Amino acid sequence: MMKEFILKSPTRSFRCQFTHRVYRYFSKISTTKSKKYSHTLNLPSTKFQNWVKQEERAQLDQYIYEKYNFADLYKLQRNFPSRPEFILHDGPPYANGDVHMGHAVNKILKDIINRRKLLDGFKIHYVPGWDCHGLPIELKAVESNSQSGLTAVEIRKTARKFAEGTIKKQKKCFKSWGVMADWESGCYSTFNKAYTQNQFHLFYALHEKGLIYRGLKPIYWSPSSRTALAEAELEYNNAHESTSIFFRWRLNSIPEMMRSVIGSRTVFAITWTTTPWTLPSNAAIAFNPAIDYSLITFSDDSSDAYLVASSSIKNLEEKLNKLCSILAQFSGVNLSGLTYQHPLKLDSVQPLLGANFVSTDKGTGLVHIAPAHGPEDFLLGLKNNISISNIVDERGLYTAEAGGNLEGMNIFCEGKKKLMEILRPDILFEEPFIHSYPYDWRTKEPVIFRASHQWFIDTEKIKDDALKSLENVSMAGVSTIKELKTRLEQRPYWCISRQRVWGAPIPVLYNVSTNEPIVSKSLIEHFCFLLDKFGPDFWWTVPLAELIPKNSEDSIMMRENEIKRGEDILDIWFDSGISWSCVLGNDKTADLYLEGVDQLTGWFQSSLLTSVAVRKKAPYKSIFVHGYAVDQNMQKMSKSLGNVISPVDIVAGGKDLKSQPAYGIDVLRWWAAAHTVFHSSIPVTSTVLTSSKDDLQKIRLIMKFLLGALNNYSPCDSGGSLFLLDKYMLNCLREFLTQVNSFYLNYQFNLVCQAVTKLITNEVSSLYCHLTKDRLYCDGKDSVSRQACQYTMAAILKTLLFTIGPIVPHLTEEVYSHFTAKKAGSSYFSSDHNLGIEKWCYPETKETIELLLKVKDDVSSKLPPSKRISECDLSVVASSQVYNILQVINKSDMIELLQAANVSVAQDASLKEGFHLEMDSTSNHFCERCRLYASTSADSLCQRCTQVLQSI
Repeated sequence: MMKEFILKSPTRSFRCQFTHRVYRYFSKISTTKSKKYSHTLNLPSTKFQNWVKQEERAQLDQYIYEKYNFADLYKLQRNFPSRPEFILHDGPPYANGDVHMGHAVNKILKDIINRRKLLDGFKIHYVPGWDCHGLPIELKAVESNSQSGLTAVEIRKTARKFAEGTIKKQKKCFKSWGVMADWESGCYSTFNKAYTQNQFHLFYALHEKGLIYRGLKPIYWSPSSRTALAEAELEYNNAHESTSIFFRWRLNSIPEMMRSVIGSRTVFAITWTTTPWTLPSNAAIAFNPAIDYSLITFSDDSSDAYLVASSSIKNLEEKLNKLCSILAQFSGVNLSGLTYQHPLKLDSVQPLLGANFVSTDKGTGLVHIAPAHGPEDFLLGLKNNISISNIVDERGLYTAEAGGNLEGMNIFCEGKKKLMEILRPDILFEEPFIHSYPYDWRTKEPVIFRASHQWFIDTEKIKDDALKSLENVSMAGVSTIKELKTRLEQRPYWCISRQRVWGAPIPVLYNVSTNEPIVSKSLIEHFCFLLDKFGPDFWWTVPLAELIPKNSEDSIMMRENEIKRGEDILDIWFDSGISWSCVLGNDKTADLYLEGVDQLTGWFQSSLLTSVAVRKKAPYKSIFVHGYAVDQNMQKMSKSLGNVISPVDIVAGGKDLKSQPAYGIDVLRWWAAAHTVFHSSIPVTSTVLTSSKDDLQKIRLIMKFLLGALNNYSPCDSGGSLFLLDKYMLNCLREFLTQVNSFYLNYQFNLVCQAVTKLITNEVSSLYCHLTKDRLYCDGKDSVSRQACQYTMAAILKTLLFTIGPIVPHLTEEVYSHFTAKKAGSSYFSSDHNLGIEKWCYPETKETIELLLKVKDDVSSKLPPSKRISECDLSVVASSQVYNILQVINKSDMIELLQAANVSVAQDASLKEGFHLEMDSTSNHFCERCRLYASTSADSLCQRCTQVLQSI
């Protein structure tokens, strides 16, 4: 393998050894002794800056943005003829605050992909959007208004104004980051008229298919927000403390087979629960017919008998610190038909019901069933015709149905305390229980399962089709595929109604007497007409009578006093989930959806389910999932933790530029690219940002040198005059581009950044540019040898621009503007770039160069400290195998690579393999122009320099 030359900086951390050597070379040729020849050298010359002061970064970024028409690039490329289209559908960020690092990661990654596809010859379809409805915006709107008791319309107007202001601020940042889009007229937002009208039509279409319905079911309910929540709106608190209890229920009936062992004892069934607040709603006890159960007594009191799963007895003994005696054991099938009494309803007769979901992993093998407060409980109650008893209101307070004088008490506070006092005689054991529990992601308060009349999408009817459609979707990372499928498989029904006012109204009227919903096509069309005429607030402002279309079948069927309008809005996940319909229509499918890992339970799913429901296919062909921005402790950034770093401060700097330096836009973009690895968290620390800045500075310095070396370059085909090192470098570029193209294709931008840094540090700086400086500076300006060098350096420059362009477009445009061989006045991204890598195929050079580098390493290890290789004649005595490789190499190629005064090759038949070196002081004399030992006589220039001077 070829030796890698890792360079260390003698001055700044970002300087490579090559740059230092160039500066040292310049200083040498500027001495008084050789000053008369300095004007004859082809020294690098460019106005490109090697450093940008941080206080000038923002000004430079803005200048480049305006100068090279970033604002119009998207519209310009949409007019490119005969190009295939690449569609990246934008998941709408939430319009509820300032931009954060998550926005930066998301928008920059999307722009990197779009710009790369543009350079690859695609026409980009990218329509940015915003999610504008929902509780967070509504709460902020209410909080920002000094008045209390706002009407629905007042809340909506305030919320809309807040969302519009947020969009304006976020859009400004996205534009400044160089994100390519039609920001003025090519965006969508979920509160637009056309968007809401389309939403009404999709709601009706799904209702007609029987996929949307209204029903009473237990759903996640946030008492703190007073609304239903979706799974994606939950976050789990692993340190939540519940109260777990073992509770006894007195049996009313006993099977005949048990009577002989019971005697006069009272028999109780024992259940375990971590939600004792649901006990007033208990309607049944579930058992598993396949489990064995036992009747037991406790050692300290054998007057009562207790029913538990046989395998749970040991756990019960440990918890209660009591020994148990088994009176009888039997199969769970014998529990069918048993009944028990509720302690709050002394005249009650409630059943024991068989259920396969009952296990003995925890608890007693008997499960307390409250159909209003659990999905499995609800389904079991539904199966057995048990009525729903909802004992908790929307505020989390007990209703009168709870009994026990609990009405109006909070289920987590005084209500829980009061209930525990009432039920104390039947509580066998009580202890704190720390576990993961769902919280409202906005209020950070616990949620509950609560039965409520809501609108649902029947996911069971479309889940199989959705899972099947994923078979044709490519995803970045095996874990992404597995996680999305698992979450989809486990997803219950989807509640799409919310009890708020800031959102799209559910377009349904209700019969006053029956409370049955009224949905029809003519109603939907009429609502769309009213929305267009009166605006998005029409549902709250138009009189009820005007909601009924005139001269239609609905107007005959409905009368004003017989109907009422619905008060719910559509779930924001339905809001954003149908964005594919508004942006892509029914025919197009996005090539890519790219969002954060949290959207595996959110937008990825809601988009998939709605698209499959409407048009029987996924809305995307591929998915990319990125992680969260985290701090130095790998903690997710959040305002509550106080660990937020603003992308605005990263770009422009904070109040104190020493503690919060201005890194500029390209550093922000390079950071996003260099540290994104699929699902993984993305660190944001001063160390990481400084590293990104240093990487870009290395790129900037090599760009400055290349631009200077190409200051008088005229594009030409120098393939016939290429040196060995030129061919090797071009082959390296070809292999590099092949590798990088694969990285881009698989969205592995971190590997692109690593490959760029490695190429610049090793092959470009320490090898090619360092070893060819003599040819570049000292050969004739128009000589074929120097043109070959410039041809290769132009290839390096173009390769680097093509590679880093999508990641750092500002730097790319700045470099390209100083490239003398570009088309006059053109910007990089509006120009075609055919690199012509098919001409750079020289794989045979790898073996030769690797051998010469081994020779070079051997020379370095054996050279006396007082000697320089340029003062020596070098003889390589080689085995037959090595000799056959070296003898065909031009002498000039060998001298350039080994840097010796003279190089010769001899064969030694006694050597079976390898080579050995012989070094002697050269008889050549020092040339004052090229500063090499290349002259045949003292005090005279070498032949090459003499010829160059004669031609000037």
